[in-house]
Amino acid sequence: MMHDSLFGYLKPTDKQLHSMDELRDDFFRMLKAIEEHVPEGRYRALAITHLEMSAMFANKGIMRDNDGTPRG
Repeated sequence: MMHDSLFGYLKPTDKQLHSMDELRDDFFRMLKAIEEHVPEGRYRALAITHLEMSAMFANKGIMRDNDGTPRG
């Protein structure tokens, strides 16, 4: 069973914020590479959408354990 705080707000620790900031920089670099190399259209849009999803789930992975419990 998933933890009941799964959809609640968690305030990141300083260490978690640092990890999230570093990942954000990496995802931004990847976005710029996609924009540079992939022509506009459906595949570029899908690549960017999935990059956004990857960033979201990476941040959730930093904040929570597999069962949804907060890391801290």
